[in-house]
Amino acid sequence: MLVSSGPRSWISTKTLGAVGVLLLILSFMNSKSSLVAKSEFGLERTGEWGTASFTLYLTDANGRRVSPWHDVPLYPKDSVPHVIHFVNEIPRGTRAKFETQTKMPLNPIRQDQKNGKLRDYTYGDTFFNYGGIPQTWECPSEVDLSTGAGGDNDPVDVMELGKRPRAIGEVVALKVLGAVCLVDQGEIDWKVLGIALDEPNARNWDDISDVPNEIVLKLRDWMVNYKTTDGKPQNRITDSTFGAAFAMDIVKSTHEQWRALRSGRRPPRELWTGLPREQSVMSLRQLLSVGSELLAAAGAEIAAVHTSAKLGTKTKGAAGEAFDPLTLADITSHRVLTEGLRSAWPEMTLVSEEDDPRESEVPLPELGPLSESLFDAQFPEILVPVPQTTVWIDPLDATKEFTENLLQYVTLMMCVAVDGKPVAGLIYQPFAADTVEADDVTAAKATAHRLAWGVRSPTSGESWTGGVAGATASTKAPRSPVVAVSLSHPGEIEAPLTAVNGEKRGAAGAGYKALMVADGQADLYLHRTKIKKRA
Repeated sequence: MLVSSGPRSWISTKTLGAVGVLLLILSFMNSKSSLVAKSEFGLERTGEWGTASFTLYLTDANGRRVSPWHDVPLYPKDSVPHVIHFVNEIPRGTRAKFETQTKMPLNPIRQDQKNGKLRDYTYGDTFFNYGGIPQTWECPSEVDLSTGAGGDNDPVDVMELGKRPRAIGEVVALKVLGAVCLVDQGEIDWKVLGIALDEPNARNWDDISDVPNEIVLKLRDWMVNYKTTDGKPQNRITDSTFGAAFAMDIVKSTHEQWRALRSGRRPPRELWTGLPREQSVMSLRQLLSVGSELLAAAGAEIAAVHTSAKLGTKTKGAAGEAFDPLTLADITSHRVLTEGLRSAWPEMTLVSEEDDPRESEVPLPELGPLSESLFDAQFPEILVPVPQTTVWIDPLDATKEFTENLLQYVTLMMCVAVDGKPVAGLIYQPFAADTVEADDVTAAKATAHRLAWGVRSPTSGESWTGGVAGATASTKAPRSPVVAVSLSHPGEIEAPLTAVNGEKRGAAGAGYKALMVADGQADLYLHRTKIKKRA
């Protein structure tokens, strides 16, 4: 096989074998003369080698455990251009797939598992050292326009081209030579190519163009085909192998993405970032952006349920109470919104109106990369503390009207509260007709939608900022003030209407009536009866 041979290290893998290489490297770890000992970082080993319990923790000069992802600096001290750190995970000449555990506290290094079995590369022994660049992150919401794919949610990978096998967990000063973009299962996975500064070839190689072509071809072959021996399709990679300057741009860009992750300007998802929960924050711009994307996805699911005519309707109320229906559309929307938000901010407090035993039976649609920048130009950055933040969700307002095909009244809503005070909100209308007066909105018009949003700082006391985007409603004719009231239970409204010389306009759904005010269809939303429908 093409990649099973190649330039040999000073340890002969022909005679020693992959296991022998690993054992020798492990002996280095326990030796005062080890390669790791030359670094300011050490290693602490726990568990039994060759089992799932085997774990390597990085330690600092005082022997304290630290994160190889967050605590190792990107650049070495007195660094020169194009020189960075990388943390080795897979030594040259071996196959065991060790990797930094980004979701575990302190991000130790362990051998990856699949279906309970330890994973090994089967496309031959590696002819390079493989690891990751500290303080970098390929953000899933940073979508590459040429491929439509987001980042793989990991630190940037390194393929180090020296002849010396590096210890698992060894922190190495690396001269960056180039990069290749790999698309793996719909995710961007950059591979930075480089050589350790203490390698002889580091004196001669300053760019990937200096590396012998046969080595570059072998690297590209490995990236494309290393999964094929496991019965998987080939990976896609870029036609070009980019040079050192371009590769450093990738390093700097993903370093900024990592800084955004650590500062709370990017949602952590399930990643361990090293920040205590009480110190964790989230960006309202990010939250509104992800929330609006999820509302659109949930709206599409609601439209699909309506088109199928299989609503699965049952009532939420007890016998003798007013009909308060719950449909599969409610449950599916609930799952999209709650699971989507929870995957981005696992520690966020969520309160949804719906909760049904059928929830686990409703399949969760696959969500692609969610944009986190839709509101970047709309208002300044506002960071709020995660422990004090609650998101309230109504996954389908006006369910009764939904079952009666009065789709224009259907909305989905989110409210963000900090310390019990509302600071942001979203209202999404998935079936926006050409006019709010329309009586017949078909599934064909489900692509027309509107989104209203509002936000204010929880600390500055500033007034609300907001807007309405999407399908345009008809403008209100100049006449007396229009007061939006409930179609089914308007209550006593004659006195307030007389007081403002207003005109009553009935509508269903709290979200829809709020939209009427937001886009100028009404001047006031008046509710005069008890909102609570059931105990």
